[in-house]
Amino acid sequence: MTENSAEKSVDANTDYRTDTTGLRDVRVAAIEFDSKKAVLNDGRLGLLVVIENRGDAPEYDVPVRVILSDDADSVVLDHTEYASVIAGRETAIIRFEGNLAGALRSRYQLRVEVGCVADETNTLNNVRVYDVAVNEP
Repeated sequence: MTENSAEKSVDANTDYRTDTTGLRDVRVAAIEFDSKKAVLNDGRLGLLVVIENRGDAPEYDVPVRVILSDDADSVVLDHTEYASVIAGRETAIIRFEGNLAGALRSRYQLRVEVGCVADETNTLNNVRVYDVAVNEP
């Protein structure tokens, strides 16, 4: 899995402000396929998304959306979960589970979006896009 190069060119995780009082910022920190659930032979998929609250205050009911498209640009999974609370300067792990409909493809694109919070200071880090290659054993 590689992060889409178009997304890498944006320095989305750098905050150049010198005064961080009242900072409000959530971001997609990482993703990982859950090896216990990523049994692609029968179509099941498990995905863990780590979101980070880089702000000072807790954030509530933050939507996290994953969109998985196959190599024909057909959406095979589009699901939203909510982080009920993320304390300031902490992370939360959101688990996604789903079924891949149809035949297994060799390439997918995964888009992960975290919703903006009120008065967010940096929204460039709210979306990450990954190219996923499936290697059959």
